[in-house]
Amino acid sequence: MLVVDKICKAYRREKVLEGISFEAEPGTILGICGSNGAGKTT
Repeated sequence: MLVVDKICKAYRREKVLEGISFEAEPGTILGICGSNGAGKTT
């Protein structure tokens, strides 16, 4: 199982992710969608 709990990421003082949490069971296919500049690569 993959567990992500309350992760945060900032570039200098600008927060781009804050409090992201999720769980994925083995065999789950997970995709992240969002517009350009939304932080998907981060």
